[in-house]
Amino acid sequence: MSLSRRQFSIGLASFIAAPAISRLSFAAPIDRPVMPIPTVRHADAGWVHLRMQKGKWAFDGKTPISTWGFSQDYMGPVVRVRRGAELPLHYENTLSEPVAVHGHGLHVVGELDGGPQRTMMPGQSWKLVIPIDQQAATLWYHAHTHGKTGPQVYNGLAGMMIIDDDKADALPLPHRYGIDDIPFIVQDKDFKPNGELDYNRIGLGRFYAEHMMVNGVVQPKVKVPKGLVRLRVLNGSNGRFLNFAFEDNRSFVHIASDGGFLNEPAEVNRLYMAPGERNEILVDFSDGLPATLRSVQNGKPKGTYKLFDPLQNEKTICYFEVDLSVSADGDARVPARMNDIVPIDPAKAVVTRHFSLQEMKINGAKMDMNVINHRVRRGDIEIWDIEGDLHNFHTHGCSFQILSMNGKAPNPGNAGWKDTVVIDESAKFIVQYNYTAPDAFPYMYHCHLLEHEDLGLSGVLGVVR
Repeated sequence: MSLSRRQFSIGLASFIAAPAISRLSFAAPIDRPVMPIPTVRHADAGWVHLRMQKGKWAFDGKTPISTWGFSQDYMGPVVRVRRGAELPLHYENTLSEPVAVHGHGLHVVGELDGGPQRTMMPGQSWKLVIPIDQQAATLWYHAHTHGKTGPQVYNGLAGMMIIDDDKADALPLPHRYGIDDIPFIVQDKDFKPNGELDYNRIGLGRFYAEHMMVNGVVQPKVKVPKGLVRLRVLNGSNGRFLNFAFEDNRSFVHIASDGGFLNEPAEVNRLYMAPGERNEILVDFSDGLPATLRSVQNGKPKGTYKLFDPLQNEKTICYFEVDLSVSADGDARVPARMNDIVPIDPAKAVVTRHFSLQEMKINGAKMDMNVINHRVRRGDIEIWDIEGDLHNFHTHGCSFQILSMNGKAPNPGNAGWKDTVVIDESAKFIVQYNYTAPDAFPYMYHCHLLEHEDLGLSGVLGVVR
């Protein structure tokens, strides 16, 4: 156990205290600003220039404060590319501190992964061309600087990435970007009395904040057509777990997870997400009624997430309003089947690796970029068996299939391709690395609670031929 029950209680009490009131104006629901839709940069238009820079952004829709972003004031554009194409990226660091940028969810060789070994010093840039050979999915890119990931992502160094393919295009899903196919990046923030961002509410070694936001605006209005709407949900928070539910308890349909579409849609009325996870859902607004999305206390699904409930605190995320001036897509519907994921046979695994996450160490060791903790042979099938409390475990360079969580089979939403899994006592997954990662540019595996990562809860993985 990485935390005793007494330590857990003490840590919990340390961050429940009310934050200072800032000068930012957080209006009543009727006055909320409309949620912004990120601009899109398409890979087929040439180099996608992502300049790490300072900016000014109004989280309340009114008062600009100091932020960071990728070629814009806060966060980055949605980067969009098709399977079979190449993604030409040009990262440029104009900030006053080193930054590394990771393509979270990309299946790439270690040289293109963007781990902390690829740190760009102030004034440096990095050009890379990524061949895209994975199915349609919602991914993201974010700072991954050794010891500084938490504050850099919090300041704004994050953005969404979308991979398209022919199979996804053929599904009868909403496809109109920003209208009924909406990027939905959820984060939490605190503010100082002078209105600037505040990064100091750390509990249990991770960050929790008071104000919830979507696409950089606190509790916005989200205008949607009167019909089926697709939300590409990214939990971009540093450390907050979210349990999404509509206030009127309406159901919605879970269609995709980290690595792409599920085999079949799953109707749910709750969606539990750890930081770093992505899920796609379909919500039916054909009744024309407004709806409020909240994060609620976890209902303790049997065998999972035993310790997270006290940490969540109910939060309003946003307010949906039906815009009758926008026509619904009459052809959009919930597909009967979306994917053909074949389970990997555990009997084919050549090794089982055990990982214990305790006291901000993995198997007793803190992160050391000069040490390769494990070497894997490319193409080998492996089982990873992980234990520890209050963590979400992420691996670079590939996706995996969850075998169990706390000894139980994963629910349908976790049965697809994943790259992040919640560890609430134990989890087991089966994985196959299909790209190499040399010692100079290895993959990382780590807790994706960013402050845990910064404290050393990470490891280094090489993949050899």
